[in-house]
Amino acid sequence: MYEDEMISGWVIGGTSGIGEQAAILMRQNGIPTFVDGHMSFDVRQPLSAFRDKLEEYGLPMYVVYAAGINYLEFLGAGDDLDDHHLDVIDVNLKGFIKLMDAMAHFANDYESSPEPPSIVAISSDAAERPLRTSIGYCSSKAGLNQAVRVAARELGVYGWRVNAIAPGMTSGTNMTAYVDEAVPRVRKWSTEAARHYERVQEVTPGRIKPSDVADIVFQTLMGPTHLNGSIITLNGGR
Repeated sequence: MYEDEMISGWVIGGTSGIGEQAAILMRQNGIPTFVDGHMSFDVRQPLSAFRDKLEEYGLPMYVVYAAGINYLEFLGAGDDLDDHHLDVIDVNLKGFIKLMDAMAHFANDYESSPEPPSIVAISSDAAERPLRTSIGYCSSKAGLNQAVRVAARELGVYGWRVNAIAPGMTSGTNMTAYVDEAVPRVRKWSTEAARHYERVQEVTPGRIKPSDVADIVFQTLMGPTHLNGSIITLNGGR
């Protein structure tokens, strides 16, 4: 599946935010990179769709799983749990598990690759910080961290590296815009109260730029052999 030993990349959830910035960096550094967003590749598809995509792309060597959604709602407040918090888990966690299973399915083919693959998942510091109205998001990111560690433990013996970057609140993303709108509405706070709450959580002031997170994503993709199974937190120390 390797043509002229070309090393390529795949960014899932790469049409905006951190994923988009990571794809830009990969291309700038000479890695031909395929980019998929929700409209071009829905990670809620069956496992077979992941395998088909890997075959189509020729088994990419550098993979970023940046697919992620959030939904804010208090427990018991909604009418359809499947369309809300459980849908968040489907995208943020189950999609990553399907990705790793699909890649492992081609483990024998990867043996002929120029080097072992490197995978980075975009997690969140919410994996360790329980947030009201965000049971699906916090649970999905906590599960994602453990899925990264298990995948690293299983596949590290073959030289594969699987890591995660866990940022805090980023700036200028679709998810940020949604949270800024939803927190005051769902928690019945004023906009100023919501901003004050966020500020008092900070140690290093201000939100993180997606490009800064992407820098760490790229360094981790290319990083040392023994950087494996790590969850790298980037949240200003909050």
